[in-house]
Amino acid sequence: MTLMIAAYNEEQVVKEKMENSRQLNYPKEKLKIMWVTDGSTDRTNELLKEYPEADVLYQPERKGKTAALNRAIDFVKSPIVVFTDANTMINKGAVREIVKKFVRRKVDAWPDEKRVEAERKRTNAAGGGEGIYWKYESVT
Repeated sequence: MTLMIAAYNEEQVVKEKMENSRQLNYPKEKLKIMWVTDGSTDRTNELLKEYPEADVLYQPERKGKTAALNRAIDFVKSPIVVFTDANTMINKGAVREIVKKFVRRKVDAWPDEKRVEAERKRTNAAGGGEGIYWKYESVT
């Protein structure tokens, strides 16, 4: 199973996201962590060098998230890919539950619900805007 993490200028969450990914309730030998950075101009790529277990695909020119993910999919060797953003922390048991659905051949794709948690130390206008967007997106 590949956990594909999309990132653009995410230096503030690299450590937290890697810790979150390491704590997933999923066999470590079956989990491949792949970061896809798209023209990041901050220290995202530099910080990711501290995590040898993570593959990092870097593109110097920003082409957008969709282009980055499409480029990265060619490097995936596992039959299952879970896509996530760098600033989205995953529930410890979520990946195991998602993979179960694929192993049992009940689904070909799994839409999930995103919940935006207001953080005490990182509350900003962007986070608030993201929360409003996802509340709207979840209703439609």
